[in-house]
Amino acid sequence: MASSVLFASAVAVWYPIPYRDSVTTDDAYVRADLTPLVSHVEGYLVDVPIRDNQRVRSGDLLALVQDADYREKVAEAQAKSDLAAAALVESLSQKQYQQIQVEAAAASLRALHAELDRAVADHSRYHALLPSGSVSRQQVDGIDADVKRLSANLAQRRAEWMAAQQREKMSNASINKARANLQAAQSSLNLRNIDLGWTRITSPVDGVIGERHVRPGMYVRTGTLIADVVPLPHVWVVANFRESEITHIRPGQRVTILVDSLPGQAFEGKVDSLQPASGAQFALLPADNATGNFTKVVQRFPVKITLDPSQDSQSSLLPGMSVTTTIHTSTGLSSGNFIDWLTGWLRGRV
Repeated sequence: MASSVLFASAVAVWYPIPYRDSVTTDDAYVRADLTPLVSHVEGYLVDVPIRDNQRVRSGDLLALVQDADYREKVAEAQAKSDLAAAALVESLSQKQYQQIQVEAAAASLRALHAELDRAVADHSRYHALLPSGSVSRQQVDGIDADVKRLSANLAQRRAEWMAAQQREKMSNASINKARANLQAAQSSLNLRNIDLGWTRITSPVDGVIGERHVRPGMYVRTGTLIADVVPLPHVWVVANFRESEITHIRPGQRVTILVDSLPGQAFEGKVDSLQPASGAQFALLPADNATGNFTKVVQRFPVKITLDPSQDSQSSLLPGMSVTTTIHTSTGLSSGNFIDWLTGWLRGRV
């Protein structure tokens, strides 16, 4: 009898409670990537063809910096690059000339060496024939003079050949220097072209312009904020759930989203990810509970929720809107499961 009363009491107390297969919070807001566009170069703005809250597409012109100075710098860099290229061509031509000189000096050296070899051979033969009177002393003296002359000429030609080789090595160094100068000039030209390109400030994404911060005629510096672009309708929701509610939240779970400013309209999404720490941990001044009196505060964990892109009305969602999110966790005890468990528990007690 007592068990029956306990069973009936438990069912009467618990059964009216709905099946808790979801968690809900109204501490949730629409978010989007806010892209601040800044100037990369200095100069006066000659055109700002945008207005506040204007829809733009990727590549649309947002602002134009006066580019006359930058065009002149490009022309100057182009001229320096052309000079460097001409210097490289001259160095390569000089290299070819030096190679010809080395080859000519080597050929002359080989020819003179052969002539000296013949003179040395005649010198030996003449000296062998001198005792027999087959040759005269004058002929022997002449061949001796030829050997000395050819030896001196050979030494001179060898020196010329070595000098030609040295000049060829120097021409190689000149080529390397000319190539380095050309590379530096081309890099400078590329940088000037990049700066010229930065005079046209364009939108990197499709979206909507927020407030424009510049007007024609203003002087902008590197880093000056031009405008903010919100890549609508690519938005998501960040919902802050209490730490006691995140136990069964998993990526991929279905989410129902109600927007305060769009009553009667529901959006569908899914859980993308759960932040690895509570929001308080990312605060500029995190709370320090190690000192003073401690008061327990329930922490909240941000959950990122992505929206189903097939929803046509998603374009009406704007960053900053307050929403109410319900994550369908599909976990917990159902009514039947609870009754079965309670019945088994009571049977074990009887």
